[in-house]
Amino acid sequence: MSKDIALVLIGGIIGLLSSLLTTWFSWKLENDGNIKVYCRIVGSSIDHKEFGVYCSEEDEKYIRVSIWVDMFNTSGLPKFIRDFNVIAFDGVKGIMPFMQIQASGLGKETQHNLGNNQMYSFIIEPHSVKRYETELMLKEKDIKNKDRRITSLKTRYYDEKDQRIECVLYRFKKNDVWKVQLFDYEKEWIKI
Repeated sequence: MSKDIALVLIGGIIGLLSSLLTTWFSWKLENDGNIKVYCRIVGSSIDHKEFGVYCSEEDEKYIRVSIWVDMFNTSGLPKFIRDFNVIAFDGVKGIMPFMQIQASGLGKETQHNLGNNQMYSFIIEPHSVKRYETELMLKEKDIKNKDRRITSLKTRYYDEKDQRIECVLYRFKKNDVWKVQLFDYEKEWIKI
């Protein structure tokens, strides 16, 4: 009789351990993996303008950049990215975020939404790849430093843990950034 009880207890312990191991293994598989974000400067799909400095009808200069953002989620859980943007830098100091353009042709039949349906925060489904089209603009008059100097542009977003992730998108080769011009840029993907 005691031999039967011992076998039942051993079988119960083995069943419990295998159940716990299976649960842990399933959890590990689902949570394993991460999100990878890549970006690429492209011409605008709205008006085909390239990355450069333009002058408005009101004689205001602005930098405009269109970026494809590809996001890869290799985990079994949805992942979240908040506030994708471009920041203008003077040396190591971030001086101004770009304005995120939400759409073109607002209110018209041919309205073209940018980002994630006009938002620059994204939820990426498990085991998926998503591409988002973004357009960003910075007006010269919005730069607060006295000489309006910009040395580089960096992409920035916040991950699920609210950690800021930044990567150099472009380094300016000349000091005269605000001259109306198109910038020569790499047409390659950049891993953020």
